Amino acid sequence: MAVAAPELALSAGPAGLASDPSTPGARRARTVHQSTSRITFTYLAVAVLWVIFSDRVASALVTSPSILARVQTFKGSAFVAGSALLIYVLLRRELRGRERDQERLRRAETRYRTLVEQIPAITYINTVDETTRTLYMSPQAEVLLGFEPQEWTQDPDFWSKRLHPDDREDAYARWLGARDRGSSFSQEYRVIARDGRVVWFRDDAVVLADAEGRASLIQGVMFDITDRKAAEEERRRNDDELLHSFESLRRTDHERLLLLHRLVGAEERERRRIASDVHDGPLQLLTTVALRLGMLRDRLAGREDRETLDRLLEVVVQSTASLRALLFDLRPPTLDRDGLAAALREYLAQISLEGGFEPHIEDRLDTQPPPDVAALTYRIAREALSNARKHARAKNVTVLLVPWEGGVKVRIDDDGVGFDAGGAEEVLPGHLGLSDMRERAEMAGGWLTFGSAPGRGTTVEFWTPPSTSTDVAGHPAEGDGPVVSGISLM
Repeated sequence: MAVAAPELALSAGPAGLASDPSTPGARRARTVHQSTSRITFTYLAVAVLWVIFSDRVASALVTSPSILARVQTFKGSAFVAGSALLIYVLLRRELRGRERDQERLRRAETRYRTLVEQIPAITYINTVDETTRTLYMSPQAEVLLGFEPQEWTQDPDFWSKRLHPDDREDAYARWLGARDRGSSFSQEYRVIARDGRVVWFRDDAVVLADAEGRASLIQGVMFDITDRKAAEEERRRNDDELLHSFESLRRTDHERLLLLHRLVGAEERERRRIASDVHDGPLQLLTTVALRLGMLRDRLAGREDRETLDRLLEVVVQSTASLRALLFDLRPPTLDRDGLAAALREYLAQISLEGGFEPHIEDRLDTQPPPDVAALTYRIAREALSNARKHARAKNVTVLLVPWEGGVKVRIDDDGVGFDAGGAEEVLPGHLGLSDMRERAEMAGGWLTFGSAPGRGTTVEFWTPPSTSTDVAGHPAEGDGPVVSGISLM
């Protein structure tokens, strides 16, 4: 394949510029001048010495005029022959040196040409005048783009014409700016190949100066970065899809939590309703029955009848107490009236009598949590305390309430018999509440952990997040129910 202006490009060698005093072309010119000067000086020196000393020596040794004349004739012939021999020797020496230099230059040019034409990139040399002509374009231009090097060198505007329309103005302006400043530059742009393909290039170029320091040529290398750009675009597309999937997953999870919290809210409302109905209905009726039975007992004279009424009255009183305990389980009035710590203290005092342990509670809360957070926290703590009452056989049970990250963190410790916490929660006898407690905490956006070991007691720690007033989309939550961690409970 013919390559445009190879003499200029390759004779410049790695330096890239023949007019540069350090290039091989400039060195050859200096070598010719030095060789000529050396031969001329040598010849003149030998001639002057011959003329001066040969005449003196001949006159001193020969006195006969006829013999001196023959000596002069021989001397002239010897001078001519010696001069010719000297010039031949000097010229041969110089020519051999030049041949060695040319051979080294040819080898250097071959290596440079191989480097230029074999690297997977396009190398070029352009002028810095107004025409910005392309003086040399490597054969890789045809391999990568399908255009022969002559097409680039014959049309000064060929490069700008092949630029992608979206990149043309910016890339050309950068190129001209670097040329005018005389500075190196690097930029990325797209070129339209002969077959219509869009090829991305990174163009790295330097401005070369002549012997007087003026900008002379621009030499650059265009690297094909199409694969890298495609990989970047694929990664960007994957990132967008991942972000979209993550957002969809987040919204789906929040919607699931919204539904679960609404169920919890509905459960709390139903607890209130049932408690109210029991209090205003069966409990009041049983209380009335107990009063009427007491009045009837006082009127009976027979001992047997009085004992029968006493047993009946005892059943009514026990039923009334059971209903009051049920009311407390459904919705303790203390929780709404006095707050979380008071409700837990009341429940802890109640079960400590049944469990035979000493209760301790430490309240470090600065303010009372919102009703929804208090209700959730109470339910989880109540389940943990119920487990301690049933299974711990502890002497001491301690409850610690502390504010943490806007919510409430609760730690419950007992010094009971403990259990193997490394086993699965689901198979721990009597500890089915652990998974329920964790589910309740995580459902609200919080967490729950526990630790235990045989003979070393049990620790349950959990956190319920603060209440907010926005739904999953960041807008005010609809409905009249409370919200926990951005999710409506109603």
